[in-house]
Amino acid sequence: YSPQNSANSIDARLERAFTYEVANFNPVANNPNFPLYFYYAVERAFALSDKQQIAGRDWYEAYGDGLASMQGEDGSWNSPRNGKVVGTAFALLYYMRSTGEIISKLLKGGRLKGGHDLFGKKKDEVPSDIGQLMNDITQKIPWETLDEQGVEFTNELIRSIESVDDPSVWVGRKEELRTLSQHPDASIRAAMFIAIGDTGDFALIPVLLKGLRDVNVDTAAEAQRALCKLSRRPNGFGLAANAFDGMDIRTMTDQEKLTTANIWRDRTFKAWSEWYYSVRPYEDRDGLEDLLGGVK
Repeated sequence: YSPQNSANSIDARLERAFTYEVANFNPVANNPNFPLYFYYAVERAFALSDKQQIAGRDWYEAYGDGLASMQGEDGSWNSPRNGKVVGTAFALLYYMRSTGEIISKLLKGGRLKGGHDLFGKKKDEVPSDIGQLMNDITQKIPWETLDEQGVEFTNELIRSIESVDDPSVWVGRKEELRTLSQHPDASIRAAMFIAIGDTGDFALIPVLLKGLRDVNVDTAAEAQRALCKLSRRPNGFGLAANAFDGMDIRTMTDQEKLTTANIWRDRTFKAWSEWYYSVRPYEDRDGLEDLLGGVK
């Protein structure tokens, strides 16, 4: 099968669709047959886009107000074609932001497990201030002595990064993320890839592309997971999440492991680089060809 439309043309069609929706904005659905499915579709569309508003209003609040006006006195929503059970289910899916929750779980499912001791027991402490931890790494703790800080420090950094809900936390720290993504400690590099995935900043994608070729396969897997999140492609391009997914590495020789890992690295790097080449911001094009090498 060969795609008939480029990614850019699809994006253009989506933009036209959103433009139409803004021009015809009405938070109360007027579809006579499937009014409640409309809200579920709205939730999915906005969860998978980078848009936060429609017609100058927060989309979740605007459509949520319209949906609330359709609720019956018994607490249900009635679907003209399918009844109250189905109608109420669609309303709940909207209010629970179901698609956003699914995407979040898909993208976090393979993250490094910070906040555990060596035996996997969950720790209950409140995560440390991320800014302080970043300062500790970049200013107070020389790279060559970081290993002496032990597993606990690395786990604390990962746990704190995972607790960040507001991308603005990373404003002003993007150069630190770039620098620390080259840290000698694979866990620190992976933690930086997790953070970059949370920034929403396409300018940092080249850092993740390099990360796909990280010598540590688990760290490279975190780079791909971050790319999935930044690109809003939960399943990426259908490539394995990790070089050894579905394999029993206990039966593999060192050479087989190396060959398998390198094949995975090459495939993921090629797929993601070609995607970025097609969507990259104009101002970030200089030097991209050097990064991609012979990909294009």
